[in-house]
Amino acid sequence: MKMPALHFRANLITAISKEGKVQITIYQGSLNATVSLEFLNRLVDGASRKILLIADRLQAQRRRK
Repeated sequence: MKMPALHFRANLITAISKEGKVQITIYQGSLNATVSLEFLNRLVDGASRKILLIADRLQAQRRRK
């Protein structure tokens, strides 16, 4: 889809903790294993407690990486 010059497309992955801390990744293009792993690595690196992850069956989240 062609967009006017002043617009762009972006996608977003978010996570929120029980304390209200928000982790956000903004990316362009399709979600893939690399984007998913970068997000999860940042999420784990900043965690001081266990993480409950709820994910759908999207192909990018099912890679062996």
